[in-house]
Amino acid sequence: MLAQEPTDAETRTRLGLALARQGKLAEARGEFERASRDDPRHVGALVNLGLALIELGRPSDAIPYLERAAALDPASGLARDALARARYHESERR
Repeated sequence: MLAQEPTDAETRTRLGLALARQGKLAEARGEFERASRDDPRHVGALVNLGLALIELGRPSDAIPYLERAAALDPASGLARDALARARYHESERR
């Protein structure tokens, strides 16, 4: 673990990505959530939070974060793709 807790959204997002690569999705989700609270306009935190929620089987929970990311950065193909993926997985659950 880190000697100090991350204090900004970018650092938390990078920590979340490292945790996700290790398969620690629940922990990664927590970092992405904190990052998005620290900076509600951090598109990377929002997209990665959405992707983590999809992977955790919670696509409905992912959609608001991904919609916000896509609204903040309409040119982000990653945000739009992740949003489409969440909606697809949500529709499969019905």
